[in-house]
Amino acid sequence: MSNSVIRTLNLAAKVFFDKVLSMIGIVCLSPIYLLTSAIIKITMPGPVFFKQQRVGKNGKTFNILKFRSMKVDKEAESTFN
Repeated sequence: MSNSVIRTLNLAAKVFFDKVLSMIGIVCLSPIYLLTSAIIKITMPGPVFFKQQRVGKNGKTFNILKFRSMKVDKEAESTFN
């Protein structure tokens, strides 16, 4: 087999295992995510998730979504803006 065929097969295997292991991780961690969501919703008013725009490679912006750990609109009050 040539080097390019081997590289292609290696890349295909990596993509396959990355996707499979990611799905397994999401399934295994989903009870923790559900518990975290419930705790946030019960203990604090407002949404469970916090959405923020960030700047990535080459100045390209992207949105992130994460569990909220602060008061709603707290970012707007920040002195760092």
